[in-house]
Amino acid sequence: MRWCNMNKLINGVYLSLALCLVLSRCTNVNDSQQDEPVKIHVNNKDSTYIGVPLKFWATFKEPVKDRSRINWERGYGSILRHAAPTDADSGLSDTVYLEWRTPPKQKASGSNNILRYVDSVSVQVDNEQSEKVAVYIENIFPTLDSLVVNGLGRVPTKDSLFFAVHRGGPIHASFHFTDLLLETNLDIIWPSFITSAKKDYNSDLKELIYDFPEAPSGVYDRVGPISISDGSGASREWVLRFRTFKETGSLWIGAQGEVIKLSEEGFEVYRAKNDFGDGVLMGLNNNFLYLVDGALKRIKKVRTIDYEQDSDFRLSTFNPVHAFEVSSQFIWDAQQDLSIRNSTKIRRYSLNTGNILSDSLPLVAGRVMSMRANTNLNGGLWFVNSEQNKLFLVREGKIDMEIDLDLESPKLLAYDAEKELCWVANENIILMINKNGSQVGKITGFGNVSSLSAGQGVCWVADSYENIVYKFNHSITKERSSEELTSTEFKKDYEHPVAVSMVFGDVPSCWVADDGIGTVMLINDKGEETSRFTGMTAPRQISINKGE
Repeated sequence: MRWCNMNKLINGVYLSLALCLVLSRCTNVNDSQQDEPVKIHVNNKDSTYIGVPLKFWATFKEPVKDRSRINWERGYGSILRHAAPTDADSGLSDTVYLEWRTPPKQKASGSNNILRYVDSVSVQVDNEQSEKVAVYIENIFPTLDSLVVNGLGRVPTKDSLFFAVHRGGPIHASFHFTDLLLETNLDIIWPSFITSAKKDYNSDLKELIYDFPEAPSGVYDRVGPISISDGSGASREWVLRFRTFKETGSLWIGAQGEVIKLSEEGFEVYRAKNDFGDGVLMGLNNNFLYLVDGALKRIKKVRTIDYEQDSDFRLSTFNPVHAFEVSSQFIWDAQQDLSIRNSTKIRRYSLNTGNILSDSLPLVAGRVMSMRANTNLNGGLWFVNSEQNKLFLVREGKIDMEIDLDLESPKLLAYDAEKELCWVANENIILMINKNGSQVGKITGFGNVSSLSAGQGVCWVADSYENIVYKFNHSITKERSSEELTSTEFKKDYEHPVAVSMVFGDVPSCWVADDGIGTVMLINDKGEETSRFTGMTAPRQISINKGE
Protein backbone atom coordinates (compact mmCIF):
# COMPACT_ATOMS: atom_id res chain seq x y z
CA MET A 1 0.00 0.00 0.00
CA ARG A 2 1.30 3.45 -0.83
CA TRP A 3 0.98 5.88 2.09
CA CYS A 4 0.83 9.63 1.67
CA ASN A 5 4.02 11.46 2.59
CA MET A 6 5.62 8.44 4.25
CA ASN A 7 9.08 9.91 3.82
CA LYS A 8 8.09 12.74 6.12
CA LEU A 9 7.19 10.44 8.99
CA ILE A 10 9.47 8.74 11.45
CA ASN A 11 9.89 5.08 10.53
CA GLY A 12 8.25 2.61 12.85
CA VAL A 13 6.35 5.16 14.96
CA TYR A 14 2.58 5.05 14.97
CA LEU A 15 0.43 8.02 15.92
CA SER A 16 -1.26 6.93 19.15
CA LEU A 17 -4.75 7.50 20.44
CA ALA A 18 -5.45 6.13 23.92
CA LEU A 19 -8.84 4.99 24.95
CA CYS A 20 -9.35 4.32 28.62
CA LEU A 21 -12.40 2.15 29.19
CA VAL A 22 -13.41 1.70 32.80
CA LEU A 23 -15.84 -0.93 33.91
CA SER A 24 -17.57 0.05 37.20
CA ARG A 25 -15.09 2.55 38.66
CA CYS A 26 -11.82 4.27 37.52
CA THR A 27 -9.29 5.93 39.83
CA ASN A 28 -8.43 8.79 37.37
CA VAL A 29 -11.98 10.18 37.05
CA ASN A 30 -13.71 12.54 39.48
CA ASP A 31 -16.46 11.52 41.86
CA SER A 32 -19.26 12.71 39.60
CA GLN A 33 -18.16 10.26 36.95
CA GLN A 34 -17.71 7.20 39.13
CA ASP A 35 -21.29 5.99 38.58
CA GLU A 36 -20.81 5.76 34.81
CA PRO A 37 -20.40 2.07 33.84
CA VAL A 38 -18.20 2.85 30.80
CA LYS A 39 -15.95 5.87 30.38
CA ILE A 40 -13.56 6.55 27.50
CA HIS A 41 -10.46 8.73 27.93
CA VAL A 42 -8.33 10.18 25.13
CA ASN A 43 -4.73 10.71 26.14
CA ASN A 44 -3.67 12.07 22.69
CA LYS A 45 -5.85 14.94 21.45
CA ASP A 46 -4.28 14.93 17.92
CA SER A 47 -6.53 12.15 16.63
CA THR A 48 -6.02 12.76 12.88
CA TYR A 49 -5.49 9.99 10.34
CA ILE A 50 -3.12 11.00 7.52
CA GLY A 51 -2.28 7.60 6.11
CA VAL A 52 -0.37 6.09 9.05
CA PRO A 53 -2.31 3.55 11.15
CA LEU A 54 -3.62 4.95 14.45
CA LYS A 55 -3.08 3.00 17.66
CA PHE A 56 -6.05 2.68 20.01
CA TRP A 57 -6.09 0.91 23.34
CA ALA A 58 -8.56 0.28 26.15
CA THR A 59 -7.81 -0.65 29.74
CA PHE A 60 -10.16 -2.50 32.06
CA LYS A 61 -10.33 -2.57 35.80
CA GLU A 62 -11.66 -6.10 35.68
CA PRO A 63 -10.02 -8.65 33.35
CA VAL A 64 -11.80 -9.44 30.08
CA LYS A 65 -10.46 -12.85 29.21
CA ASP A 66 -12.88 -13.55 26.36
CA ARG A 67 -12.01 -11.08 23.61
CA SER A 68 -15.17 -11.83 21.71
CA ARG A 69 -16.91 -9.68 24.33
CA ILE A 70 -14.92 -6.62 23.11
CA ASN A 71 -16.30 -4.82 20.09
CA TRP A 72 -14.46 -1.89 18.53
CA GLU A 73 -16.99 0.29 16.75
CA ARG A 74 -14.89 2.18 14.25
CA GLY A 75 -17.19 3.75 11.65
CA TYR A 76 -15.49 3.59 8.22
CA GLY A 77 -12.20 2.45 9.72
CA SER A 78 -10.87 -1.09 9.54
CA ILE A 79 -8.62 -3.05 11.88
CA LEU A 80 -5.22 -3.39 10.29
CA ARG A 81 -3.80 -5.30 13.25
CA HIS A 82 -5.14 -6.57 16.55
CA ALA A 83 -2.33 -6.81 19.07
CA ALA A 84 -2.02 -10.17 20.82
CA PRO A 85 -2.55 -10.15 24.58
CA THR A 86 0.46 -10.56 26.83
CA ASP A 87 0.83 -12.40 30.10
CA ALA A 88 1.53 -9.08 31.77
CA ASP A 89 -1.85 -7.47 31.00
CA SER A 90 -3.89 -10.57 31.96
CA GLY A 91 -6.92 -9.27 30.06
CA LEU A 92 -6.78 -5.75 31.51
CA SER A 93 -6.20 -4.07 28.12
CA ASP A 94 -6.90 -4.39 24.40
CA THR A 95 -4.98 -2.73 21.53
CA VAL A 96 -5.82 -2.27 17.85
CA TYR A 97 -4.34 -0.38 14.89
CA LEU A 98 -6.93 1.20 12.60
CA GLU A 99 -6.78 2.58 9.07
CA TRP A 100 -9.26 4.27 6.72
CA ARG A 101 -9.47 3.35 3.04
CA THR A 102 -12.90 4.86 2.36
CA PRO A 103 -13.78 8.43 3.35
CA PRO A 104 -16.61 8.81 5.84
CA LYS A 105 -19.80 10.47 4.66
CA GLN A 106 -19.44 13.42 7.02
CA LYS A 107 -17.03 16.09 5.76
CA ALA A 108 -15.53 18.39 8.39
CA SER A 109 -13.67 20.92 6.22
CA GLY A 110 -11.17 21.05 3.40
CA SER A 111 -9.62 22.80 0.43
CA ASN A 112 -9.21 21.92 -3.24
CA ASN A 113 -6.29 19.57 -2.52
CA ILE A 114 -6.92 18.40 1.09
CA LEU A 115 -10.29 17.22 2.38
CA ARG A 116 -10.98 16.62 6.06
CA TYR A 117 -13.56 14.07 7.16
CA VAL A 118 -14.77 13.11 10.65
CA ASP A 119 -15.49 9.64 11.99
CA SER A 120 -15.90 8.13 15.46
CA VAL A 121 -14.47 5.26 17.49
CA SER A 122 -15.95 3.65 20.58
CA VAL A 123 -15.67 0.40 22.52
CA GLN A 124 -18.42 -1.92 23.68
CA VAL A 125 -18.05 -4.74 26.21
CA ASP A 126 -21.13 -6.89 26.53
CA ASN A 127 -23.92 -4.34 26.90
CA GLU A 128 -21.74 -1.53 28.17
CA GLN A 129 -21.07 1.22 25.57
CA SER A 130 -18.37 3.87 25.90
CA GLU A 131 -18.76 7.40 24.67
CA LYS A 132 -17.64 8.10 21.08
CA VAL A 133 -14.31 9.72 20.30
CA ALA A 134 -14.02 11.88 17.19
CA VAL A 135 -11.32 10.95 14.66
CA TYR A 136 -10.41 13.20 11.74
CA ILE A 137 -9.31 11.75 8.40
CA GLU A 138 -7.36 13.90 5.96
CA ASN A 139 -7.33 12.88 2.33
CA ILE A 140 -4.66 14.49 0.15
CA PHE A 141 -5.94 14.67 -3.41
CA PRO A 142 -4.07 12.06 -5.48
CA THR A 143 -1.18 13.15 -7.71
CA LEU A 144 -1.22 12.08 -11.34
CA ASP A 145 2.19 10.43 -11.56
CA SER A 146 2.12 9.11 -15.13
CA LEU A 147 -0.10 8.61 -18.12
CA VAL A 148 0.22 5.77 -20.65
CA VAL A 149 -1.66 6.03 -23.96
CA ASN A 150 -1.60 2.97 -26.24
CA GLY A 151 1.60 1.76 -24.59
CA LEU A 152 3.43 5.10 -24.87
CA GLY A 153 4.28 6.79 -21.59
CA ARG A 154 3.52 10.47 -21.04
CA VAL A 155 4.88 12.69 -18.28
CA PRO A 156 2.13 15.12 -17.26
CA THR A 157 3.18 18.69 -16.67
CA LYS A 158 1.67 20.95 -14.06
CA ASP A 159 -0.83 22.42 -16.48
CA SER A 160 -1.16 20.15 -19.51
CA LEU A 161 -1.64 16.59 -20.80
CA PHE A 162 -0.97 15.30 -24.29
CA PHE A 163 -2.47 12.43 -26.31
CA ALA A 164 -1.00 11.34 -29.65
CA VAL A 165 -2.79 8.33 -31.14
CA HIS A 166 -2.98 6.52 -34.47
CA ARG A 167 -5.75 7.66 -36.76
CA GLY A 168 -8.79 5.41 -36.64
CA GLY A 169 -7.31 3.03 -34.06
CA PRO A 170 -8.54 2.16 -30.53
CA ILE A 171 -7.35 4.18 -27.55
CA HIS A 172 -6.29 2.67 -24.22
CA ALA A 173 -5.34 5.27 -21.60
CA SER A 174 -4.25 4.52 -18.03
CA PHE A 175 -3.73 7.20 -15.38
CA HIS A 176 -1.45 6.23 -12.48
CA PHE A 177 -1.73 8.04 -9.15
CA THR A 178 0.45 8.52 -6.11
CA ASP A 179 -0.66 9.93 -2.73
CA LEU A 180 -3.89 8.01 -3.21
CA LEU A 181 -4.84 7.62 0.44
CA LEU A 182 -8.53 6.84 0.30
CA GLU A 183 -10.40 4.77 -2.27
CA THR A 184 -12.53 7.66 -3.45
CA ASN A 185 -14.67 7.65 -6.57
CA LEU A 186 -12.01 8.91 -8.96
CA ASP A 187 -13.25 9.91 -12.37
CA ILE A 188 -12.06 11.82 -15.43
CA ILE A 189 -14.18 14.66 -16.74
CA TRP A 190 -13.27 14.64 -20.43
CA PRO A 191 -13.47 17.50 -22.92
CA SER A 192 -16.67 17.61 -24.92
CA PHE A 193 -14.94 16.33 -28.06
CA ILE A 194 -14.10 12.96 -26.40
CA THR A 195 -17.02 10.58 -25.86
CA SER A 196 -17.90 6.89 -25.46
CA ALA A 197 -15.28 5.94 -22.90
CA LYS A 198 -15.34 2.69 -20.93
CA LYS A 199 -13.98 3.13 -17.39
CA ASP A 200 -12.16 0.68 -15.13
CA TYR A 201 -10.11 1.02 -11.95
CA ASN A 202 -7.18 -1.15 -10.84
CA SER A 203 -6.96 -0.67 -7.08
CA ASP A 204 -3.72 -2.66 -6.76
CA LEU A 205 -1.86 -0.52 -9.31
CA LYS A 206 -3.70 2.69 -8.41
CA GLU A 207 -4.62 3.12 -12.07
CA LEU A 208 -7.69 4.62 -13.63
CA ILE A 209 -8.22 3.07 -17.08
CA TYR A 210 -10.28 4.26 -20.04
CA ASP A 211 -10.90 2.56 -23.37
CA PHE A 212 -12.27 4.26 -26.47
CA PRO A 213 -13.43 2.31 -29.53
CA GLU A 214 -11.53 4.39 -32.07
CA ALA A 215 -9.78 7.66 -32.68
CA PRO A 216 -10.81 10.01 -35.50
CA SER A 217 -9.62 8.68 -38.84
CA GLY A 218 -8.40 11.98 -40.26
CA VAL A 219 -6.12 14.79 -39.15
CA TYR A 220 -7.30 15.80 -35.69
CA ASP A 221 -5.87 18.45 -33.38
CA ARG A 222 -8.08 19.66 -30.53
CA VAL A 223 -7.50 21.37 -27.18
CA GLY A 224 -9.87 21.33 -24.22
CA PRO A 225 -10.09 21.14 -20.40
CA ILE A 226 -9.75 17.79 -18.64
CA SER A 227 -10.19 17.32 -14.89
CA ILE A 228 -9.92 14.56 -12.33
CA SER A 229 -12.53 14.42 -9.57
CA ASP A 230 -12.42 12.27 -6.43
CA GLY A 231 -16.21 12.22 -6.17
CA SER A 232 -16.33 14.27 -2.96
CA GLY A 233 -15.69 17.78 -4.15
CA ALA A 234 -11.96 17.85 -4.84
CA SER A 235 -10.74 18.16 -8.42
CA ARG A 236 -7.70 19.06 -10.46
CA GLU A 237 -7.71 20.44 -13.99
CA TRP A 238 -5.34 20.38 -16.96
CA VAL A 239 -5.46 21.39 -20.57
CA LEU A 240 -5.55 18.34 -22.85
CA ARG A 241 -4.15 18.43 -26.37
CA PHE A 242 -5.43 15.54 -28.45
CA ARG A 243 -3.75 14.81 -31.79
CA THR A 244 -3.85 11.97 -34.29
CA PHE A 245 -1.05 10.79 -36.57
CA LYS A 246 -0.27 8.00 -39.00
CA GLU A 247 2.74 5.69 -38.80
CA THR A 248 3.71 6.14 -42.44
CA GLY A 249 5.64 9.37 -42.74
CA SER A 250 6.68 9.50 -39.08
CA LEU A 251 10.28 10.53 -38.37
CA TRP A 252 12.62 8.72 -35.99
CA ILE A 253 15.56 10.64 -34.52
CA GLY A 254 18.66 9.20 -32.90
CA ALA A 255 19.92 11.92 -30.55
CA GLN A 256 22.35 11.90 -27.66
CA GLY A 257 20.97 9.52 -25.03
CA GLU A 258 17.49 9.18 -26.54
CA VAL A 259 15.35 8.14 -29.48
CA ILE A 260 12.53 10.49 -30.50
CA LYS A 261 9.56 9.90 -32.77
CA LEU A 262 7.81 12.76 -34.59
CA SER A 263 4.61 12.71 -36.60
CA GLU A 264 4.76 13.62 -40.26
CA GLU A 265 3.54 17.09 -39.23
CA GLY A 266 6.51 17.46 -36.88
CA PHE A 267 5.03 17.14 -33.37
CA GLU A 268 6.53 14.80 -30.79
CA VAL A 269 4.81 11.44 -30.48
CA TYR A 270 7.24 9.68 -28.17
CA ARG A 271 10.76 9.72 -26.78
CA ALA A 272 12.72 7.04 -24.95
CA LYS A 273 16.11 6.77 -23.34
CA ASN A 274 18.75 5.16 -25.54
CA ASP A 275 21.69 3.45 -23.89
CA PHE A 276 23.52 2.98 -27.19
CA GLY A 277 26.49 5.11 -28.14
CA ASP A 278 26.55 8.10 -30.47
CA GLY A 279 27.52 5.78 -33.36
CA VAL A 280 24.13 4.08 -33.39
CA LEU A 281 22.89 2.89 -36.79
CA MET A 282 19.18 2.92 -37.49
CA GLY A 283 17.06 0.68 -39.73
CA LEU A 284 13.32 0.98 -40.19
CA ASN A 285 10.36 -0.69 -41.80
CA ASN A 286 6.67 -0.13 -41.21
CA ASN A 287 6.39 -2.25 -38.07
CA PHE A 288 9.80 -2.23 -36.42
CA LEU A 289 12.74 0.03 -35.66
CA TYR A 290 16.21 -1.52 -35.45
CA LEU A 291 18.96 0.19 -33.45
CA VAL A 292 22.49 -1.06 -33.89
CA ASP A 293 25.42 -0.12 -31.68
CA GLY A 294 28.23 -0.93 -34.08
CA ALA A 295 30.98 -0.65 -31.47
CA LEU A 296 29.30 -2.68 -28.73
CA LYS A 297 27.81 -5.16 -31.21
CA ARG A 298 24.26 -4.97 -29.90
CA ILE A 299 21.02 -4.82 -31.89
CA LYS A 300 17.67 -3.76 -30.46
CA LYS A 301 14.40 -4.38 -32.28
CA VAL A 302 11.38 -2.39 -31.09
CA ARG A 303 7.84 -1.96 -32.36
CA THR A 304 7.24 1.38 -34.04
CA ILE A 305 3.72 1.60 -32.61
CA ASP A 306 4.71 1.66 -28.91
CA TYR A 307 8.51 1.13 -28.69
CA GLU A 308 8.10 -2.24 -26.96
CA GLN A 309 11.25 -4.30 -27.40
CA ASP A 310 11.10 -7.66 -29.15
CA SER A 311 12.91 -9.69 -26.50
CA ASP A 312 13.09 -12.81 -28.68
CA PHE A 313 14.98 -11.12 -31.49
CA ARG A 314 18.76 -11.62 -31.42
CA LEU A 315 21.35 -11.13 -34.17
CA SER A 316 24.70 -12.91 -34.03
CA THR A 317 26.79 -9.75 -33.95
CA PHE A 318 30.26 -10.70 -32.82
CA ASN A 319 32.16 -8.06 -34.79
CA PRO A 320 31.88 -4.27 -35.15
CA VAL A 321 29.06 -3.30 -37.53
CA HIS A 322 29.87 -0.56 -40.05
CA ALA A 323 26.74 -0.68 -42.20
CA PHE A 324 23.16 -1.81 -41.67
CA GLU A 325 20.08 -1.92 -43.90
CA VAL A 326 16.47 -2.97 -43.37
CA SER A 327 14.06 -3.51 -46.25
CA SER A 328 10.50 -4.78 -46.31
CA GLN A 329 11.85 -8.34 -46.67
CA PHE A 330 15.33 -8.65 -45.17
CA ILE A 331 17.92 -7.28 -42.79
CA TRP A 332 21.51 -6.80 -43.93
CA ASP A 333 24.63 -5.94 -41.98
CA ALA A 334 28.30 -5.48 -42.80
CA GLN A 335 30.59 -6.63 -40.01
CA GLN A 336 34.30 -6.15 -39.86
CA ASP A 337 35.97 -9.56 -39.58
CA LEU A 338 38.53 -9.12 -36.81
CA SER A 339 40.20 -12.44 -37.61
CA ILE A 340 41.19 -11.38 -41.14
CA ARG A 341 42.64 -7.93 -41.71
CA ASN A 342 40.65 -5.56 -43.95
CA SER A 343 37.77 -7.90 -44.65
CA THR A 344 34.02 -7.69 -44.18
CA LYS A 345 31.21 -10.16 -43.63
CA ILE A 346 27.92 -9.25 -45.31
CA ARG A 347 25.00 -11.25 -44.02
CA ARG A 348 21.29 -11.40 -44.74
CA TYR A 349 18.79 -12.18 -41.98
CA SER A 350 15.17 -13.15 -41.76
CA LEU A 351 13.11 -10.08 -40.94
CA ASN A 352 10.99 -11.96 -38.42
CA THR A 353 13.33 -14.35 -36.65
CA GLY A 354 16.76 -12.80 -37.11
CA ASN A 355 18.13 -16.12 -38.42
CA ILE A 356 21.03 -15.85 -40.86
CA LEU A 357 19.96 -16.99 -44.30
CA SER A 358 22.04 -19.58 -46.12
CA ASP A 359 22.73 -17.29 -49.07
CA SER A 360 24.73 -14.73 -47.08
CA LEU A 361 27.84 -13.57 -48.88
CA PRO A 362 31.38 -14.85 -48.37
CA LEU A 363 34.08 -12.52 -47.06
CA VAL A 364 34.59 -9.31 -48.97
CA ALA A 365 38.05 -7.74 -49.02
CA GLY A 366 38.07 -4.20 -47.64
CA ARG A 367 35.62 -2.23 -45.53
CA VAL A 368 31.94 -1.80 -46.43
CA MET A 369 30.70 1.53 -45.06
CA SER A 370 27.28 1.91 -46.67
CA MET A 371 24.55 -0.30 -48.19
CA ARG A 372 21.06 0.25 -49.59
CA ALA A 373 18.38 -2.24 -50.58
CA ASN A 374 17.56 -2.45 -54.26
CA THR A 375 13.78 -2.57 -53.97
CA ASN A 376 13.46 -3.25 -57.70
CA LEU A 377 15.01 -6.69 -57.19
CA ASN A 378 13.92 -9.47 -54.87
CA GLY A 379 16.64 -9.52 -52.23
CA GLY A 380 18.67 -6.94 -54.13
CA LEU A 381 21.35 -4.92 -52.34
CA TRP A 382 23.83 -2.21 -53.33
CA PHE A 383 26.95 -1.66 -51.24
CA VAL A 384 30.17 0.33 -51.58
CA ASN A 385 33.65 -0.87 -50.66
CA SER A 386 35.79 2.04 -49.44
CA GLU A 387 39.11 0.25 -49.93
CA GLN A 388 38.48 -1.35 -53.30
CA ASN A 389 36.73 1.84 -54.56
CA LYS A 390 33.92 -0.28 -55.96
CA LEU A 391 30.15 -0.45 -56.03
CA PHE A 392 28.57 -3.91 -55.82
CA LEU A 393 25.10 -5.20 -56.66
CA VAL A 394 23.89 -8.33 -54.87
CA ARG A 395 21.08 -10.40 -56.37
CA GLU A 396 19.62 -13.49 -54.66
CA GLY A 397 22.52 -13.71 -52.25
CA LYS A 398 25.27 -13.51 -54.88
CA ILE A 399 27.36 -10.63 -56.25
CA ASP A 400 25.77 -9.86 -59.62
CA MET A 401 27.67 -6.71 -60.58
CA GLU A 402 31.05 -5.24 -59.57
CA ILE A 403 31.61 -1.63 -60.67
CA ASP A 404 34.90 0.28 -60.54
CA LEU A 405 34.30 3.83 -59.34
CA ASP A 406 36.08 7.00 -60.41
CA LEU A 407 36.19 7.85 -56.72
CA GLU A 408 38.66 7.43 -53.86
CA SER A 409 37.34 5.95 -50.59
CA PRO A 410 33.59 6.00 -51.23
CA LYS A 411 31.69 6.06 -47.95
CA LEU A 412 28.01 6.90 -48.62
CA LEU A 413 25.31 5.45 -50.85
CA ALA A 414 21.71 6.40 -51.67
CA TYR A 415 19.36 4.60 -54.08
CA ASP A 416 16.52 6.08 -56.12
CA ALA A 417 14.20 3.17 -56.90
CA GLU A 418 12.03 5.23 -59.26
CA LYS A 419 14.96 6.18 -61.52
CA GLU A 420 17.01 3.04 -60.66
CA LEU A 421 19.95 5.32 -59.89
CA CYS A 422 22.72 5.08 -57.29
CA TRP A 423 24.23 8.19 -55.75
CA VAL A 424 27.70 7.38 -54.34
CA ALA A 425 29.88 9.84 -52.39
CA ASN A 426 33.19 10.30 -50.68
CA GLU A 427 33.95 13.48 -48.77
CA ASN A 428 34.22 15.78 -51.81
CA ILE A 429 32.56 14.11 -54.84
CA ILE A 430 29.23 12.51 -55.70
CA LEU A 431 28.82 10.04 -58.61
CA MET A 432 25.58 8.95 -60.25
CA ILE A 433 25.52 5.27 -61.40
CA ASN A 434 22.64 3.79 -63.38
CA LYS A 435 21.26 0.25 -63.14
CA ASN A 436 23.72 -0.99 -65.78
CA GLY A 437 26.71 0.18 -63.76
CA SER A 438 27.49 3.19 -65.96
CA GLN A 439 28.45 6.56 -64.54
CA VAL A 440 25.96 9.15 -65.81
CA GLY A 441 26.86 12.20 -63.72
CA LYS A 442 29.41 13.69 -61.34
CA ILE A 443 29.24 16.60 -58.87
CA THR A 444 32.40 18.05 -57.27
CA GLY A 445 33.29 20.79 -54.82
CA PHE A 446 31.93 19.51 -51.49
CA GLY A 447 33.70 19.96 -48.16
CA ASN A 448 32.47 16.82 -46.40
CA VAL A 449 29.40 14.93 -47.61
CA SER A 450 27.87 13.60 -44.38
CA SER A 451 24.51 12.27 -45.63
CA LEU A 452 22.60 11.38 -48.80
CA SER A 453 18.90 10.66 -49.33
CA ALA A 454 17.45 9.97 -52.80
CA GLY A 455 14.15 9.16 -54.49
CA GLN A 456 11.60 10.41 -57.01
CA GLY A 457 14.35 11.79 -59.25
CA VAL A 458 16.11 13.98 -56.68
CA CYS A 459 18.94 13.63 -54.15
CA TRP A 460 19.32 15.61 -50.94
CA VAL A 461 22.87 16.15 -49.68
CA ALA A 462 24.20 17.38 -46.32
CA ASP A 463 27.71 18.90 -46.31
CA SER A 464 28.82 19.15 -42.67
CA TYR A 465 32.04 21.03 -43.51
CA GLU A 466 30.52 23.80 -45.62
CA ASN A 467 27.32 23.61 -43.47
CA ILE A 468 25.07 23.44 -46.53
CA VAL A 469 22.14 21.26 -47.63
CA TYR A 470 21.63 20.75 -51.38
CA LYS A 471 18.88 19.37 -53.56
CA PHE A 472 20.01 17.96 -56.95
CA ASN A 473 18.00 16.58 -59.87
CA HIS A 474 18.66 13.23 -61.52
CA SER A 475 19.05 14.84 -64.94
CA ILE A 476 22.75 15.66 -64.44
CA THR A 477 24.58 14.28 -67.47
CA LYS A 478 28.06 15.68 -67.06
CA GLU A 479 30.61 16.65 -64.50
CA ARG A 480 29.82 19.92 -62.75
CA SER A 481 30.46 21.79 -59.53
CA SER A 482 28.13 21.86 -56.56
CA GLU A 483 27.86 25.61 -57.20
CA GLU A 484 26.29 25.07 -60.63
CA LEU A 485 22.59 24.76 -59.79
CA THR A 486 19.61 24.59 -62.09
CA SER A 487 16.39 26.50 -61.46
CA THR A 488 14.84 23.53 -59.64
CA GLU A 489 17.88 22.89 -57.44
CA PHE A 490 19.03 24.82 -54.39
CA LYS A 491 21.51 25.06 -51.54
CA LYS A 492 20.74 26.32 -48.04
CA ASP A 493 23.05 27.27 -45.16
CA TYR A 494 22.78 25.63 -41.74
CA GLU A 495 24.71 25.62 -38.47
CA HIS A 496 26.01 22.05 -38.80
CA PRO A 497 23.83 19.71 -40.90
CA VAL A 498 24.74 16.06 -40.39
CA ALA A 499 21.81 14.03 -41.76
CA VAL A 500 19.00 14.26 -44.33
CA SER A 501 15.99 12.00 -44.83
CA MET A 502 13.68 12.44 -47.81
CA VAL A 503 9.88 12.58 -47.46
CA PHE A 504 8.15 10.92 -50.41
CA GLY A 505 5.01 12.54 -51.80
CA ASP A 506 3.49 14.40 -54.70
CA VAL A 507 6.05 17.12 -54.02
CA PRO A 508 9.19 15.73 -52.33
CA SER A 509 10.46 17.36 -49.15
CA CYS A 510 13.23 16.54 -46.68
CA TRP A 511 14.03 16.46 -42.98
CA VAL A 512 17.39 17.94 -41.98
CA ALA A 513 19.18 17.17 -38.68
CA ASP A 514 21.41 19.98 -37.41
CA ASP A 515 23.40 18.85 -34.39
CA GLY A 516 24.92 22.29 -34.02
CA ILE A 517 21.65 23.69 -32.67
CA GLY A 518 19.93 20.43 -31.60
CA THR A 519 17.17 20.81 -34.17
CA VAL A 520 15.48 18.93 -37.00
CA MET A 521 13.73 20.90 -39.75
CA LEU A 522 11.41 19.95 -42.59
CA ILE A 523 12.10 21.82 -45.83
CA ASN A 524 10.10 21.76 -49.06
CA ASP A 525 11.44 21.35 -52.60
CA LYS A 526 12.29 25.07 -52.72
CA GLY A 527 14.35 24.95 -49.52
CA GLU A 528 11.71 26.71 -47.42
CA GLU A 529 11.32 25.54 -43.84
CA THR A 530 7.82 24.26 -43.07
CA SER A 531 8.34 22.64 -39.66
CA ARG A 532 10.93 22.72 -36.87
CA PHE A 533 11.48 20.59 -33.78
CA THR A 534 13.91 21.37 -30.94
CA GLY A 535 14.48 20.09 -27.40
CA MET A 536 17.25 17.51 -27.91
CA THR A 537 21.02 17.25 -28.00
CA ALA A 538 23.08 16.24 -31.03
CA PRO A 539 20.54 14.66 -33.40
CA ARG A 540 22.73 12.66 -35.79
CA GLN A 541 20.49 9.90 -37.15
CA ILE A 542 17.11 10.45 -38.77
CA SER A 543 14.93 8.01 -40.68
CA ILE A 544 11.48 8.28 -42.28
CA ASN A 545 8.99 5.43 -41.96
CA LYS A 546 8.05 4.97 -45.61
CA GLY A 547 5.39 2.39 -44.79
CA GLU A 548 7.12 -0.52 -46.53
